[in-house]
Amino acid sequence: MNPPNPDSDNDPKLRETLQSWDVEMTAPPGFRREVWQRIAVRSEPKAFWVRHFQSFGEFFAHPVVAGGVALLVIGVAVASARVHSGIAAQQRMHELSEQYVVSIDPLLRSHFHPEKP
Repeated sequence: MNPPNPDSDNDPKLRETLQSWDVEMTAPPGFRREVWQRIAVRSEPKAFWVRHFQSFGEFFAHPVVAGGVALLVIGVAVASARVHSGIAAQQRMHELSEQYVVSIDPLLRSHFHPEKP
């Protein structure tokens, strides 16, 4: 292989040959114009919210992230259920305590429920 000639940039014959060279490109037989149109549509700028919604979806498409979010949701649901069940248990215990005290001394019913006779 010959080393590049530094003077080739100034060669008028080479420059004339390159300028006269005309390449005609034809589409191969299996060329599908629709594919290139879809590519062009994808490369068009999208609305702000569309870009962020897509990036949000791509972020949660990763199995590690999706698994972490699922565990977080399950944890929050379990914690919420425990808090709710604790409150419900306290309310039920208070109702049962009132019923017990009233069963021992019926006159205390007016103390717990003044509007009921």
